[in-house]
Amino acid sequence: MLTPVIEKAVDDIIAGLPKKGQCDFAIDFSEPLSTRVIADIFDVPFSDRVHFQTCSDDVSRFFGNSVGDKEQCAIIANNAIKELESYFVRYLKERKKSPGNDLLSLLIQANTEGFLSEEEVIAQCVLIMMAGHYTVIDQLCNSFVMFDELNLWSSLSRDQTLIPKALEESMRLDGAVLFMARTAACDMDMKGKKIKKDDTVFLSIGAAGRDPQVFEEPNVFNINREKNRHLGFAAGPHQCIGMGCNGQVKLERF
Repeated sequence: MLTPVIEKAVDDIIAGLPKKGQCDFAIDFSEPLSTRVIADIFDVPFSDRVHFQTCSDDVSRFFGNSVGDKEQCAIIANNAIKELESYFVRYLKERKKSPGNDLLSLLIQANTEGFLSEEEVIAQCVLIMMAGHYTVIDQLCNSFVMFDELNLWSSLSRDQTLIPKALEESMRLDGAVLFMARTAACDMDMKGKKIKKDDTVFLSIGAAGRDPQVFEEPNVFNINREKNRHLGFAAGPHQCIGMGCNGQVKLERF
């Protein structure tokens, strides 16, 4: 279960925040939380975590549509990805000698049993690192702003059973991932549109979350919405591995 890992990371990060004055929710909380949890999942040594977060942040800022020099941001992100690949190549060799109870050890087992090549193991590590990092940062910030604009903090603090519903509704209305590309596995006809095998299909997850045929008053935040079938965590074989963790952190920590 990821919940204990996340709760400890939240406690440690909040303990390190300034006792008085202001802090930046994205930089001081969301970015280190995402890195800390993913590093724990891979059991990355503490001595490597500053470098690990720097690379992660360089990549996430590029995917977060930085308003700075796009070419320079792309170069920085590309170098960070190459550094993460090199890091996992080295780390994979070390962990093969002493596997533990973590995700990398599980992937190493799949490699040993012939299900994944070493290149695929490294690719999965980098993918989980990148996809898990910037999506967590974006969703935390999106939800934080939405709760603030709707003046929900006092209500959520009084009745914390509302937190999971509030998070689900914020993911439906303003999710971290708005589009996703997939390759069609076969020919199909979808609502009169012909899709051929191997066609690239762009799926609008943001639009799906506001589909009036699925959601009543789709543009309205409804904390008591039932059957909230949003696609914020995708579905099927591509379902996010972090899906079971939302709504578990107690609000009084803030």
